[in-house]
Amino acid sequence: MRTMIYQRTHTGDPTPEGIFGLSDCMGRVRAREYEAVIGIGGLSEEPRACGIAGRITWVGVGAHRGEGIPVGYRGPIVEFDRFKLLDEAGPMLRDVAPALAQHLFGVHRRVVMSDGLSNTMQHEIAKILGLVSGSSARRVGKTSQKINCVPRRSKAPICPPRKKSRIC
Repeated sequence: MRTMIYQRTHTGDPTPEGIFGLSDCMGRVRAREYEAVIGIGGLSEEPRACGIAGRITWVGVGAHRGEGIPVGYRGPIVEFDRFKLLDEAGPMLRDVAPALAQHLFGVHRRVVMSDGLSNTMQHEIAKILGLVSGSSARRVGKTSQKINCVPRRSKAPICPPRKKSRIC
């Protein structure tokens, strides 16, 4: 299963309902082709302040993109068949997937696609995706079509640059 793994700097996107992109986080990256996403808290000051540094913060399996890109957004809104939001309660990545943690944090890779990763990392990714196996299936397709995405009032991105502090 093609999986996107990325480092988060803050909480709030995706929503607790499993809607990824309402705050336009990860912009165009959301448009990449994948079936699952794993959100990992980065190691900088902001994720540390939010209590998510180095943690598996969310997992979504069965990605469905809304039709088109909403006005004022850089990428599509994405929903998942199965979704689990962990945020600061998530396990530390290095404890669950040490090879993947080294790959992400050792060279500071912000986004990684599962294609071409070692068998060890593929096994670790499958283990992380298993965190949503007990999650109930979500009703997909209806929500993203009904979302009234509000265009931004300014050209500044909704998700702040990493150097600005943000309330978690």
